[in-house]
Amino acid sequence: MLKRFVFASLAFVALIVPGAFALALLAAPAARPEPLQQAGCDRSLVEAAAGIAAVQMRVRGLTAASDREICNATRDSIF
Repeated sequence: MLKRFVFASLAFVALIVPGAFALALLAAPAARPEPLQQAGCDRSLVEAAAGIAAVQMRVRGLTAASDREICNATRDSIF
């Protein structure tokens, strides 16, 4: 009797678990690929590059200027 119960339990689990898993897969929404970049990232990268270029130009301009042209506050903030 115990042998028959164990066999019936295993058969029940072997039929129900894969069936429930298959139904769950069928009921799940389809996967949608995420966009590679979010909207607006290109613009923010361009703005960041422009800002870096502006800072580099200011630093180059400060290093090219003579000591007389740089005020003390600017000199203190650079060093």
